[in-house]
Amino acid sequence: MINNLKRLKGVYFPNKNPNKKGPYGDKNDYRELSIQAQQIDTTLVDNFCNKLGYSIDLNYFENLALYTQVVKKNSPLNYQHGKVLYSLLSKYISENSNLKNIHILETGTAIGFSSICMSKALNDRNIEGTIFTIDFLPHEKAIYWNCISDFEGKKSRKDLLNQWKKERDNIEFLTGKTSKILKNLKIERINFAFLDGAHLEKAVLKEYSFIFPKQVQGDIIVFDDVNKNIFPGVYEAIKQIQKSKVYSFEFMNLDENRKIAIATRNKGIKD
Repeated sequence: MINNLKRLKGVYFPNKNPNKKGPYGDKNDYRELSIQAQQIDTTLVDNFCNKLGYSIDLNYFENLALYTQVVKKNSPLNYQHGKVLYSLLSKYISENSNLKNIHILETGTAIGFSSICMSKALNDRNIEGTIFTIDFLPHEKAIYWNCISDFEGKKSRKDLLNQWKKERDNIEFLTGKTSKILKNLKIERINFAFLDGAHLEKAVLKEYSFIFPKQVQGDIIVFDDVNKNIFPGVYEAIKQIQKSKVYSFEFMNLDENRKIAIATRNKGIKD
């Protein structure tokens, strides 16, 4: 129940790791958090998506977020990056109509929110594609996820995403340490990437080093959590990448503490 949890900045969170023990609270707690999350100012994100010409269905988006993004933690919930990923990928597909199949790489799967948003873009644009998403948490092992579904008992990620089977079919869930998986991942082209795994400078640069030789002009990498004070590793990694001038960068504030970086591959750069 709520009275067994601390409150910080309007968000409830458990004292222990919810993936080990749970559940915490009840369904009403998560629904309350969902309502709070929907009250944040989304003007900048919505304007960005409208400018691109593609916006994810809001009812679909909020329902997906309720089951895959609404968790109890010590910072306010903000899952607006899902809108950005959907719109960016949709625009990319429309501008590359010659492509019949695309490859997407994600690090940091969590429950699968971002992957589903990107997969919906593939389905809505009627293009074949595969999303390779990496996380240390296993895909088919039943655990507590600190989410609204925990009250039905432990579930695997695969089971949690049963509502989105069509989107799930486009995704390959890879379990393990990112650096080890990338060594064995045989992909010639990575059209689009979303990096939200380990937030250390060395880790981000390793992921980038795997991706950029497999991209051409116009291909995209999105970096999450660009914050000098909270995640200095991500911030410093992007500074290093910018020096190479291989990518053009656009930055977007999701809130006062969270920024994403959108990197687009430039033309005529020798790797």
